[in-house]
Amino acid sequence: MVSHEIETATPSAAQFPPRVRSEGVVRERAGLRAGVVVWLAAGLAFVLVAAAIGLWARHGEAVFFDLLAAGMAACF
Repeated sequence: MVSHEIETATPSAAQFPPRVRSEGVVRERAGLRAGVVVWLAAGLAFVLVAAAIGLWARHGEAVFFDLLAAGMAACF
């Protein structure tokens, strides 16, 4: 009997090197996203504090606290 070698359908590793995603790249992108979230949160906090200071300056202390209390009561 003649023995024939069976060729496999999968290519060898030399033909197609494996695609490996570096952990450093993944961590860098996650760090970038976290940085963007932190900057957005800081920007939102700044806007809220600036709005509160503006209301305080425009309406005065008593009216400001009354508006704030009415707003909080409306939420709950």
